[in-house]
Amino acid sequence: MVAWKWWDRSMHYLFNADPQAFLDLLLGEGQVRYLAHLPEKVEGDLSIVDTLLDTETIEKGESLLVHLESETRYDSDMGERLLEYNQKVRKKYKYKRDVLSGVFHLGEDTPLKQPPLLWGTSLRQWSRTLEFHYPVVEMKYLTPQDIRWWRRMALLPLIPLTEGGAEWEVVQDMLYDLGCGDRELLKIAFGMAMQRVSEQNRKRLKKEYYMVYDELRADPLYREMLDDEREEGRKEGIQKMQEALIALVARDFFELEGLARTKITAINSLDRLQQLILDLTLLHSYEEMEQFLLSLSENS
Repeated sequence: MVAWKWWDRSMHYLFNADPQAFLDLLLGEGQVRYLAHLPEKVEGDLSIVDTLLDTETIEKGESLLVHLESETRYDSDMGERLLEYNQKVRKKYKYKRDVLSGVFHLGEDTPLKQPPLLWGTSLRQWSRTLEFHYPVVEMKYLTPQDIRWWRRMALLPLIPLTEGGAEWEVVQDMLYDLGCGDRELLKIAFGMAMQRVSEQNRKRLKKEYYMVYDELRADPLYREMLDDEREEGRKEGIQKMQEALIALVARDFFELEGLARTKITAINSLDRLQQLILDLTLLHSYEEMEQFLLSLSENS
């Protein structure tokens, strides 16, 4: 996996695992209350924000959308990017929702420019045409104690990114605390630590990683849980594929949606459902589609 994709995937998982923890880390405790996740797709050419949360302010109970981004290295245009995303989110919701954009800087490099972002002109009376404020969390300025203070498991994988967080004893404590919980959090913690520990400790960390997962693979309960997760994932994939195929039929022949749902949901082979994508795209008339659907059977 490309490095930046790993960071994006990992942070997206953490944001989803405990959104309230990240809201509190970004804004301070007691500012907003998490309500729900919202779709990351916003206005524009396939624009996607990292995470978009529906919240309410604790003081007044007012609605507030909070847009979260993570950045692994210095970006001189971070303020402009956040403003662009902020405006796209506002546009998506018809400019009727307040939106706050914030960023977590994960890197050890140059800190991000501090807000506000200022735009202006050379005309004295128009020297400041825009002032855009946004919260920034510089992980390298925090300490392991700062993270642990919140007592939130989803924040623990960030410890190696903090000042002193890559010391071997600190990393070991983090891995120990995550050892009996969410396995994905543990994997992310290993990955974060691998990015920051010294070369000598990287070898020790790899041994620790293999030891943990060797123990897991030998655990009958873990193997049973893993098999259950795989089966759940297979079922979810089949269901998504079925819905996509039904939508494909209904797009051009909405009268056949009911028939398509009856026939397609009876097919539980992922390979067969994937083949149906090609079959359905070759049908161009109502009569052809109806006849094809009627010919489908569970074992076809």
